[in-house]
Amino acid sequence: MFESWLIAGVLLGAVEGFKPGPLQTLVITETLKRDWKAGLKVTLAPLVTDGPIILLCALIVSSLSNYGQFFAFISFAGSIFLLYMAYETFIIDEVKIEGGNSNNSPFYKGIITNLLNPNPYVYWTLIGSPILIEAFEEDAFLPFVFLFSFFLTFILCKTFTAILVGRSRTFLSSRSYFLILKVLALILVVFAFIFIQTGLSYL
Repeated sequence: MFESWLIAGVLLGAVEGFKPGPLQTLVITETLKRDWKAGLKVTLAPLVTDGPIILLCALIVSSLSNYGQFFAFISFAGSIFLLYMAYETFIIDEVKIEGGNSNNSPFYKGIITNLLNPNPYVYWTLIGSPILIEAFEEDAFLPFVFLFSFFLTFILCKTFTAILVGRSRTFLSSRSYFLILKVLALILVVFAFIFIQTGLSYL
């Protein structure tokens, strides 16, 4: 159904949008050094870098998707990765920001950070590609629904974080932020069990 892929994109986009990591650190650093617009420029970097990554990962996984045991393995590996992400997100109790001295543009630094970060490659291989393949099998239009809702939510959440940090530098240490992270961790657990169920269906 259209709505299920839309919701999946929104939920996973929110997780990646709020979850601390190299790109989130850069968004916050640039916001603190300049303003929230600089943080927004960093946030837009995945629109450039993730396209080739998604295409490459999806082609590799789809070429082997006819082998049920392989797809089951990918699904189980994805569930483990989701549980690991959930654990990492749930136990976060402090966000450390280290400033840099580079004078490069925020957008350029965002591109370099994302390309050198292994997380997008692992994420789109173990999590994104199985979702896109399953969506494509239902309707060729649905992968675009997932990707659009994912990246739109991703950008909005990171921009929202940048604006809040720009206005109140205590946001990253606030109870509200850590509550959001714990809710997102529970969402990841739900997706992990969905992946386990998918893997079992291919055995």
